[in-house]
Amino acid sequence: MQRLGLDPDACLARNPRLIHVSITSFGHTGPRAGQPGYDILSQGMSGIMSLTGEPDGAPMRYPAPISDMTVGLYALVGILAALYERERTGRGQAIDAAILESQMAWLTNLAGSYFATGQNPPRMGNIHPTITPYQPFPTADGWIVIAGGTDRIWARLCDAIGVPPEVRDDPRYATNPQRNANRPAVQALIAERLKTAPKEVWLERLRAADVPCGPIYLLGEALAEPQVLSREFIVELEHPVAGLVRSLGFPPHMREGAVSYRLPPPTLGQHTDEALAALGYAPDQVAELRRKGVV
Repeated sequence: MQRLGLDPDACLARNPRLIHVSITSFGHTGPRAGQPGYDILSQGMSGIMSLTGEPDGAPMRYPAPISDMTVGLYALVGILAALYERERTGRGQAIDAAILESQMAWLTNLAGSYFATGQNPPRMGNIHPTITPYQPFPTADGWIVIAGGTDRIWARLCDAIGVPPEVRDDPRYATNPQRNANRPAVQALIAERLKTAPKEVWLERLRAADVPCGPIYLLGEALAEPQVLSREFIVELEHPVAGLVRSLGFPPHMREGAVSYRLPPPTLGQHTDEALAALGYAPDQVAELRRKGVV
């Protein structure tokens, strides 16, 4: 970027109000600055892959490019902060967002635990390090998720699936620390009952008992979830080439100034002339750029 005159210093010298954003694998400083990278590198180097997967399995990559997506969100947060600062001071600034650091930000409590103990946390698969039960369970026809985050939820869970009161209140299970200490027994206690009926039966009972629970969807099932559809998260637009296309919407719902979806994804180069005109290029200049193969 420096060779092209597009580095932060050069750009801000031309326009001090500019907000210059750079997203790279490792950032502009440090021993890895300038090195190439991909999403999977950041997943591996962040420590996340070492903690993902079954305890006796291989390190596991998250199936979506979570590092790439996360750095974009952090860059957006930085842009919003820079815009607010510019309103106050009149000055722009440079934002240096690294994919690796953005991915490491997911560590939150895991990093805190390491800082406090110096111990690398083990790979635990689907179980929670400090809450039991908090995991998927098989039923007679598929899997569901149960999140027994408190002792009150534990009591309601037991009543809903038919665990006798004397077992529910057994000192080995009555409090979360004891359930953590006796996790295999708790898991077996729940699993043996859930296998006796289909998942929809259990989900209905658990929801009626106010126990946090849910299905484990295939992707197509998730995209057809009535809750998602009712909030219009799936956007449908008519595309001039592809016909009707569907995409995901913007998650936050704003009471005022709500996001609207008016235009389909553009075809390659569809708005080049409009964008260049908005930047001050005359038609003959745009034509010259096309002649030179710049656009």
